[in-house]
Amino acid sequence: DMCDWGGIAAVLIFCSLAENGFILSKGRKQYDSDTFLFIVCLFLVVSAFSFRKTPRPRSSSLEGQKAEAEEPVTFMSRHQTEEWKGWTQFIFIMYHYFDAKAWYNLIRCLVSGYAFLTGYGNFCYFQSTQDFSFKRWRWLMCIL
Repeated sequence: DMCDWGGIAAVLIFCSLAENGFILSKGRKQYDSDTFLFIVCLFLVVSAFSFRKTPRPRSSSLEGQKAEAEEPVTFMSRHQTEEWKGWTQFIFIMYHYFDAKAWYNLIRCLVSGYAFLTGYGNFCYFQSTQDFSFKRWRWLMCIL
């Protein structure tokens, strides 16, 4: 739809002007470990109040009918990997916002883990659905 493309174009133009233009001046980054750790810990405490039980997947037959028995939550389920990827994104954003160079090695490990979890999720999807269509490949290339 043209409205969608127009909205994307407007956002890209604004981002370009904000980054390279004179709309917003660039501030100097200054790393303060106390502030950095306080915000990360605050986020950890706030997120602890959002715990909820993970829904258990129902097993299904080849015809797509749902079986009666529930399966246990598996190790590295989609909910678990999405949670880890979200934490990785949060720490990565905080690292760049605060210019926390002292956390560089941890961030490299988290980025590697994020890439692994993304690949693992795609592998699990392909293994369970056997969807090797061009449409799915094109979608993966867009999100990567």
